[in-house]
Amino acid sequence: MVGENLRGVSFRCLFSTHSLSWDTSVRDVMGEDFYLSGGHRSNITSLRDLVAHRTGVPRHDMVSLLDQWSREELIELS
Repeated sequence: MVGENLRGVSFRCLFSTHSLSWDTSVRDVMGEDFYLSGGHRSNITSLRDLVAHRTGVPRHDMVSLLDQWSREELIELS
């Protein structure tokens, strides 16, 4: 929870020192360095979308697979 709050406060500090808002396009901030699969998403994703985890990109952290193995099996896999 601290990470979520810190991220929100960090964005708010950026907004007060730069001409940014929650609805600013990430591409306006990062330019072509920001790219999501399905190029159109890259153009329309806002800072609000990033913070709210609503970019439409599926999870890639494999957490959903963790319940398939025991702790011992996970240690063996790593």
